[in-house]
Parts: sequence; structure tokens; C-alpha cells
Amino acid sequence: MMRKLLYLLNYYWRVIATGFGFALFGVGGLFIALVIFPLTLLNVKNKDQRKLRAQAFISKSFRFFIGVVRSLGVLSLTTTNIERLKNDSGVMVIANHPTLLDVVLLISYLPRVDCVVKEALWKNPFLKKVVQTAGYISNSTPDSLLDDCVDTLKRGNNLLIFPEGTRTEPGKPEVFRRGAANIALRAQVPMRLVYISCQPSALTKSHRWYQIPERKMHFTIRVGDCLSTKPYITENDQLSISARRLTQYLQKCYRQGEVVHESVA
Repeated sequence: MMRKLLYLLNYYWRVIATGFGFALFGVGGLFIALVIFPLTLLNVKNKDQRKLRAQAFISKSFRFFIGVVRSLGVLSLTTTNIERLKNDSGVMVIANHPTLLDVVLLISYLPRVDCVVKEALWKNPFLKKVVQTAGYISNSTPDSLLDDCVDTLKRGNNLLIFPEGTRTEPGKPEVFRRGAANIALRAQVPMRLVYISCQPSALTKSHRWYQIPERKMHFTIRVGDCLSTKPYITENDQLSISARRLTQYLQKCYRQGEVVHESVA
């Protein structure tokens, strides 16, 4: 009886704490966008410096948020080789996408990174200025999206991409789109592979925020090798063919959980 009572207390505490976390993210984000963010950038006139400071501030804010929900017992986190992310430059960072928190978790460890954001954020009157200043790329114009991503990588910036394009359905293998491979091949940059897992499964595409698992979520972020795209760039193959081969290889890596050593010639 006592064990069941303790379980129920822990479960409902985590439901309340999860709700608090989402409320904190929303209200805190609004306060930062309207008050803190403008003050932080008040005396920074150079566009590139404003972008770097904005990205660093967003990263610290996400790190603070993750720290709060960890302290409340909503989740725990283990990282492996996370320091590799801080040393990368001009690299496409790719990751699988099992949960709603993947972007927040990764950016909390990436003080300097561009990413693609939904059109809705660019139309949001409160957050529009934030994503613009941070140099994030809108997905509102598919025709220019590819060129914008290639351009930022060629200028030496890092770019965060989820090749699946949306969260993975629980129990199903990753299905990657060719967009990430197309961008990396056109920019001729390496790809940093990051593997994310969450046990038990939660905050997936089919879960509501309050549908929490029976025990605390445990996230694992493993930063893998940097994959060179040069072997896939050939004079004989069209870009679409090279992108398909690279995408298939990436899917194989993620389904096996590691870089698969094989010839691509």
C-alpha cells in the first residue's frame, strides 16, 4: 500500500511539474523576447555580433530551462562526447528526432548554431525579432530554404538539421528525407552525427504533454563522429543520386546506432 501511494505521489508530482515546465517555457520565453532580449542587445550594433550574442543567450536560456525540469524530477540526462559540439565550425549537426525536447536539449549545448524554424515563429509578433536576430532560417519559402542553408554553412556557421523533418513515430525506424544530404553535399561540409534516445518513450508526436510515462524520462545524447561528405561528391553522379546514397547511409547509421564503416565508392 505504501509503495503504491509513493508511486502515485511521484506520478502526479511529475504531471504537475511537467505542466509547470511548459508554462515556464511559454511565459519565460515571452518575457525574454519582450524584456531581456532587447536589453541584452541594446548596445550591440554589428549584425554578426548581435547574431552570435542572440544565439548564445538562447542557448543559455535553454540550458537554464533543462536545469529546472531536471531539478523538478521531470527528466534525467546523460551525455557522451558532448564537448565535440562546442569545437565544431562550419558543420552540419544532424540528429534523430524522438521527442518534443530534442531542439531545446541540443541548442542548450550549442552556443553558436543556425537552425530552420517554422514559419509560425516568423509571424509571431513576440518571437519574430528573436529568430530574426539569431539568424535562424525560415521554412516559409522552400525555394530559397536550400540556398539559405548552404550559404550559412559556406560562411563557416554550424547548422542544426533533423533529417526526418518531424518527430519519429514510436516503434518505427527513422525515415530520413534527402534535404539534409542535399544541403551538406552542395555546401561540401562534414556532418556531425548526434544520437538521441528517451526512455520510457514520451513527448512524441502521438503524446500530449500530460501523458507522462510511469517513471521519469531519461534522455541520452551521444555525439558521434564527424562524417565527411567528400566520398559522395563525384563528377559522374548527379547531385540527386549522391544525396539518395548519402541519405540511405545515414539511415543505416541511425538504425544501428553508430557510424557504419563501408565503402561508398
